[in-house]
Amino acid sequence: MLYRSRDFQESIPPRIMGSETEYNVQNMTDEMNLMPYLDDDTYYRETGRDDGTDVWLQNGARLYVDCGGLLEYATPEVLSAQSLLEHERAGEEVVRDVANQMQLNVPGATGSRNAVYKRSGYDIPGRSRQTAGHHENYTCGIPDVSGLSDKSSHPLHRALQSYLSTRQVWAGAGMLRNGYYALGQKMDTIDFSARSKTTHEGSKMAYDIRPFNNISHLEIRTSDGNMMDWAILQKYAFTSLVIRMIEHGDFPDRLLIDRGTASSHFQRTNDNQRINLNDSYVKPASHQRMIAQAAIDFIDSHPEVPAEEQKAALEVFTACAQIESLDESLYGADQLADRLDWAAKLTMLRSRGIYEITNLNSAALMLDLRWEDIAVNGLARAWNKATPGSMLATPSAIELSRLLPPPTRAMARVALLEEGSTCHDDFRTINWGAVEGERGYISLPDPYQTSV
Repeated sequence: MLYRSRDFQESIPPRIMGSETEYNVQNMTDEMNLMPYLDDDTYYRETGRDDGTDVWLQNGARLYVDCGGLLEYATPEVLSAQSLLEHERAGEEVVRDVANQMQLNVPGATGSRNAVYKRSGYDIPGRSRQTAGHHENYTCGIPDVSGLSDKSSHPLHRALQSYLSTRQVWAGAGMLRNGYYALGQKMDTIDFSARSKTTHEGSKMAYDIRPFNNISHLEIRTSDGNMMDWAILQKYAFTSLVIRMIEHGDFPDRLLIDRGTASSHFQRTNDNQRINLNDSYVKPASHQRMIAQAAIDFIDSHPEVPAEEQKAALEVFTACAQIESLDESLYGADQLADRLDWAAKLTMLRSRGIYEITNLNSAALMLDLRWEDIAVNGLARAWNKATPGSMLATPSAIELSRLLPPPTRAMARVALLEEGSTCHDDFRTINWGAVEGERGYISLPDPYQTSV
């Protein structure tokens, strides 16, 4: 069924989700041919590029070399936040295997493994902001508008900006900065007033909406690549729920923030900074808690909201209430270290006797980057194993997500790729919504379709 924007505005249909995550792989170059490092059973075809830098995998995902020699994994289209979590973790395994195979193919390579980070590198004082891209994608009923002034005045866009501007207080991945510890990694890269789609540091758009076949495609660019399962799961489930509130015109006016500029100011430590809400001043965590309460009220009148989204509202409400209770030094963050990336990383640093938590401390700087190492024995993954209840994606579910496409357009696309692999079809173009080969151009306009 092809849902339309008005379906989201008038009811509660299932939502298509997806994500794109960049990885920093040592020994990777801008023009690396990925094919020699992928098992034949893992991928089907390269895209229109004939250099092997862009391939489609058997689960419907896309793996490609992005600008700067970063390796990007785009999940297939999924229908739930739980599925999205499992596919993101499957992407980690694919990228890790590519890195390991790459190391094996380097003549005479010995010693340390080929490391992979969900980040570009260190945040070097005065020189660079080393974060890697992570974008969220949702089908939605929020209309596109032409320019910045329209977004600033449009009630639905003001609501979306207001939500995203403080979300990192619980969804941020944490990062050492010059003189302080930031809850989010992108506070210096996102500009809610940006007028273009530039990727230049300090001026990236917070989000983009593109209409397609009477439905909107929302791409959010404010988020970090999380390591904690809770953060990944709730980020998608709660954001989907907040989007539903916005679509139905039920995001409270009292929670609107002018132009959403708080994103660049309220991702530091919880140091009593405030945002202005109709002449009342609240902390970012309080703002998110109030949004969660409004979401709970929305559920009361829309009981058909998916169960995972209902649970996310309660989870985010509880987490934000705990964040509100922390002092400006964030002591007590260990109580959130089973859920929040920044809290887990901060607790890990303190457990190792590190209290000068800035990027001027070389020991802290090294551990800060190593937290985003996706190796099986990396710091975050070891932390997950040692923290009861923090692992919300089972190994079997991750493995299935690596091998099989979800019941969305990904299934139809993979079926076409399998057919082409059997009959040696010459694929000239493969993209999310179409496959072109010897049989001609086959359009896949509906992200919910499972067959051609």
